[in-house]
Amino acid sequence: MRGLTLHAHEIRRLLSAGDVLVLRPVKPQPHKRNFAGEEVYVWNRYWFDKIIPTDMLEDCPLGAPGEQRFVRETWGVSAKLPVSAHGDELIWLAYPDMRGYKADNLPGNWRWRSPVTMPRWASRATVTVRDVRVLRVQDVTMDVAMMAIAVQAGYSGTQVIQRDGTPSDGMLPDEEFEADYTARYPGTPWAWAVTVQLTPATPAQEE
Repeated sequence: MRGLTLHAHEIRRLLSAGDVLVLRPVKPQPHKRNFAGEEVYVWNRYWFDKIIPTDMLEDCPLGAPGEQRFVRETWGVSAKLPVSAHGDELIWLAYPDMRGYKADNLPGNWRWRSPVTMPRWASRATVTVRDVRVLRVQDVTMDVAMMAIAVQAGYSGTQVIQRDGTPSDGMLPDEEFEADYTARYPGTPWAWAVTVQLTPATPAQEE
């Protein structure tokens, strides 16, 4: 089983609501070309205008519908023990009470490790890919924008769009989504939009 790296805010949404929308830039980004007098987009071996080829979705690096992945996330282990000797003695950055701990101020001899180093045995959740889409950020639909902002803000549902109890600068959900995404992933207007669902009987559901 392959791993899927999630950010801390995505982990919190997944564990509280059971699913999460994962947005990642398409790599490489589709680029425009002139074909028979018309502008089309080109990505690897695919040519398209506004309709994304179904085959392109099958090349999504985050997984295909129905595929299962174990979740990788930022995790912590004691520096006094080799990783293989930790067993259940692990911590995760996505715990609510760990939000304030950065890489240089963990208690005791604990140290954060990158998600890419997480073996399957250290993962606390398995997900099933439910839906895969490709979208252009400026064309995002309102429902995708609302879900993405809810995940980003740490909400467990799709209610929008207040942070600290106040409206978010008067922007509409799609405008706020575009601003947030562009700040996080500058210069990447094309994105994979993948919805994953917590797989039943995982350790995360037993907590």
